Amino acid sequence: MQTIYRVYFNVASSKLEEDPSVLHNKIDDLEFQIYLKDTSTNVLIQENNNLRSQNKGLRLVINATCIYTTDVVETTL
Repeated sequence: MQTIYRVYFNVASSKLEEDPSVLHNKIDDLEFQIYLKDTSTNVLIQENNNLRSQNKGLRLVINATCIYTTDVVETTL
């Protein structure tokens, strides 16, 4: 036996009216958060670049020290 059912959906309107000033404040807050993230990112990038250059300098000092100590050991033998 086949039965046909009628289904009725009661859907409320999905449009919610919000005050434009509230939306403008939300946009301002989000733009400020983006600005803070960009600033933080730029500071971290600069710090990373400084640390990389320090690392390169330290590697050069270590390599020069290793070469110098190797030469000193060889000449004393």
